[in-house]
Amino acid sequence: MKRCLLFLVPVLVLALSGCASFSRGSQYSNLDILIEDAGWSAVDVLWESYEDLDTAAVRTLAVSYFLEDAQVSPLSGTLIEGLTIEIANAVNYEGVEIRVVSRTNLEQILQELAFQSSDLVDPATQRSVGKQLGAEILVTGSISPVEAGKKFSFQLLEVETGAVLGGFTMYLVD
Repeated sequence: MKRCLLFLVPVLVLALSGCASFSRGSQYSNLDILIEDAGWSAVDVLWESYEDLDTAAVRTLAVSYFLEDAQVSPLSGTLIEGLTIEIANAVNYEGVEIRVVSRTNLEQILQELAFQSSDLVDPATQRSVGKQLGAEILVTGSISPVEAGKKFSFQLLEVETGAVLGGFTMYLVD
């Protein structure tokens, strides 16, 4: 029996490690469901970051662009629009004192500032966009290819300090 366990444990570990390529994030086959869950995950990060989230003065949150290959991702608009709605729904449901700023305001500010895509990678530029929106918290992220699809890395940033409040990773699989 002991020999069987000594053999099975390493085999089980190897088998599970082969499946671990996505173990640090949730897998989705539908972008809409990924966005919905990302909205709730963003609220989870807010709860972990602020103890007074349900009693403090209202904080403002904006969803910013997502980068892919050091440029604004073609999925950025979809993510901004979807996350804005899902985060607004989640904070309303949870009774969280967060005001969510719309995508329309973000696009107007980006047009006014006439950023070049290389400037968007700069964290100072992201904070500047957040300040222009009147946001205290900025949701942003990046998209990168992985073997079976795309990896979405989300970050919540405190605009004033540039501190990363937290983040999470999700995968869209083919």
